[in-house]
Amino acid sequence: MRNIVLSICLIMLFVSVKTGKCQDEPLDKNNIIKIDLFCPVVSCFSIAYERLINSESSFQVELRVFEDGIAFTPEYRYYLSKDPAPKGIFLAPFIRVGTVTSLFDDNSNFGGGLVVGVQTVLKKISIEAYLGPAYYESPVVRGGINVGLQF
Repeated sequence: MRNIVLSICLIMLFVSVKTGKCQDEPLDKNNIIKIDLFCPVVSCFSIAYERLINSESSFQVELRVFEDGIAFTPEYRYYLSKDPAPKGIFLAPFIRVGTVTSLFDDNSNFGGGLVVGVQTVLKKISIEAYLGPAYYESPVVRGGINVGLQF
């Protein structure tokens, strides 16, 4: 399981380095690091990194740490608005790989889904909200409110 997560991380790092400079943004504004404000309510911690690919798309990876496990979520974001990414309404298909450890068993899970969200950037502060259907071990709703720093 850890080898799968490590491999996915290395592939995403390679892709983000190969994409180079965005067309509409200076090189020093292609990255956003975020935390989920909703996560502490459900006893977890979430940190995400978004890398702009071009003026209408980006790639994001999220690491979510729960009391009894972790989840790794890569997603591709396509921005539907006329403003260049990362501003406006987006669609984001994603996959999630996770592991849960209990007293009696270790359980790995895999799933995915599609979220619809909106993000705005005020100076260097990013604010976003997203919601959509997902399937991990059963159908669920994935949602959150993130605040981040663009750099």
